[in-house]
Amino acid sequence: MPYRVSRDYRITIDHTIRAQLGVRPGMIAVQQALEGQLLITFIPAPHRRALAGV
Repeated sequence: MPYRVSRDYRITIDHTIRAQLGVRPGMIAVQQALEGQLLITFIPAPHRRALAGV
């Protein structure tokens, strides 16, 4: 489904795609331009407990 780029250059990730990929708030989105297309790889955010040494 096509989405429009907002004035501040944000786009929406379709709900179905978010569910398929398991995208959650706080994840890291790594962006790459690849042959004229945008590739986004999602990396889980580190756990706060691990950062605190718990």
